[in-house]
Amino acid sequence: MLSPEDAYTSTLEALKMGYSLIDTANAYVNERAVGRAIKDSGIDRKIYLP
Repeated sequence: MLSPEDAYTSTLEALKMGYSLIDTANAYVNERAVGRAIKDSGIDRKIYLP
């Protein structure tokens, strides 16, 4: 399992590379770190919402 900091860094780098699907699950215990990375990425989330 990734540490919260590793989950944050990995997610942020993936978003910078163009990934648009990030898998989270309660069992991964990565929701906060992923959410923080999405927020910090500066990507407009509205472009991905229907």
